[in-house]
Amino acid sequence: MQQTQDVRMKISLEDQIRALRIAQTDPLLFPTKILKVGTMWWAVEKMIRSVFEHMRTAVQSGHSMSKDFTAGIVVLQWLFKYGPEAKVICTAPTLKQVKEIMFGEISKQFRSFQENSPWPLPNDALKSLKLELGPDWYAIGITTKESGDSFGKFQGFKSKNMLIIVSEAQNVADNIYDQMEGMTTSANARVLELGNPISPMGRFWEHCTQSRFGYNVIKLS
Repeated sequence: MQQTQDVRMKISLEDQIRALRIAQTDPLLFPTKILKVGTMWWAVEKMIRSVFEHMRTAVQSGHSMSKDFTAGIVVLQWLFKYGPEAKVICTAPTLKQVKEIMFGEISKQFRSFQENSPWPLPNDALKSLKLELGPDWYAIGITTKESGDSFGKFQGFKSKNMLIIVSEAQNVADNIYDQMEGMTTSANARVLELGNPISPMGRFWEHCTQSRFGYNVIKLS
């Protein structure tokens, strides 16, 4: 047993990433083979595929439709597909939404990865609002409304592999979406917006209803 663990410890980070990339030829292989997620209903599969096949995805639905569960999977999948130069920005209007819901799901998937992966990962990589695998390789949680003025809050984050996930997107102010535009200028940048456009106004509603914004819209009844 000790010998097996020692061999695992000698596997280089580059070999880990290479093996994981092979496992992700089909976007659904990572959650099923690496995270050991059980049967996924069609909406989860559709959301995962959309993130890796479309620059922008907007998911409109009510509550309890697996949106945040899917986002937790996608965070891990993005980091290991494009690491060690990959970043994920997770945001929602309140700290509770970001910390307890979004990072709650990320935590579940990270623990599953630790249990099922043949490669060791440090326990201290996961914090309450950050999953840090390297200097330029992490997922971070930021609120859009709390802790003072939101102007400039999303500036300064750059990566050639950038993913932004917005939960409760219908409650996010237009100026936040403007800031996000500046974060998605790299060749490999993606945006995933999750919410319920219950009011016919705001940027999320426009993304869900106007094709000129270029979103792949997924509607869950």
